[in-house]
Amino acid sequence: TVTTLVDNGDGSFTYTSEDGTVTTFTETLTTLVDNGNGTFTYTNEDGVATTFDSKIATVVDNTDGTYTITDDFGTSVTIDTNNTVTTLVDNGDGSFTYTSEDGTVTTFTETLTTLVDNGNGTFTYTNEDGVATTFDSKIATVVDNTDGTYTITDDFGTVVTIDTNNTVTTLVD
Repeated sequence: TVTTLVDNGDGSFTYTSEDGTVTTFTETLTTLVDNGNGTFTYTNEDGVATTFDSKIATVVDNTDGTYTITDDFGTSVTIDTNNTVTTLVDNGDGSFTYTSEDGTVTTFTETLTTLVDNGNGTFTYTNEDGVATTFDSKIATVVDNTDGTYTITDDFGTVVTIDTNNTVTTLVD
């Protein structure tokens, strides 16, 4: 069985699983672009672009993937361009695709079971494969008659009364 992961060239990727399920997802990136005219444009993960003039602000490359921008009022903001991106995609078929920071793709299936009270003494259990099993949970009843006797009714409706008022005899050797 072959799986494929295709770079669509537009910031999106298409993953095809062993069973033929196709999932397309996008990679989110942040960018900081020197516009060449004294301005810089920062675009965040949501695609919102902010352009600022470095002539009235300072931009310091901290050489660790972060930049510190200080405006003319002395307010500083550090932008981290080393963001790690993970994704979790609901494939809509009970399976999910998780992509880790290093690009490892894992697809897994959430399986559900149900147990439904049918309201008539029966229950229906449905397993992960959708196979339903109905069973009768009727139990025997035991009634304390408050006179030392108990009435027991089994699953088939058979009634038995047990008298606990008997004399107990102990044989001693």
